Formats: sequence, C-alpha cells, structure tokens
Amino acid sequence: MRKIALTDLTEQTCKWPVGDPTQDDFYFCGCEVPENTPYCAYHAKLAYQPVSERRRAS
Repeated sequence: MRKIALTDLTEQTCKWPVGDPTQDDFYFCGCEVPENTPYCAYHAKLAYQPVSERRRAS
C-alpha cells in the first residue's frame, strides 16, 4: 500500500479505503490498478467474491 489521501487518487490508483474516515490516519491503498477497475489486484479479490463463497462465509 502506498497510503494516499483522497485528493491524491487518480484513475490509476487503488481506491480501497483503510481505517476510519473520521480519523486523521485514514487513507486509500493507492497501488496501481488494472485498466477500468477501482481496486488493485489484491483488493479486487476481496471486493469481488463469487456468490457461493460469500454464502459460505455467512
């Protein structure tokens, strides 16, 4: 993670939030992202889980 602020996000940076947005130490991942996705490869795996796996975790 690169730990970047909201104002530093671009189309090429991961927008995965980390921490509590009301706290001073809140940041976004900021790693490079594949084209047309909001998250880096690692965070995309967390965000986009198959339905069967989500049901199993509940």
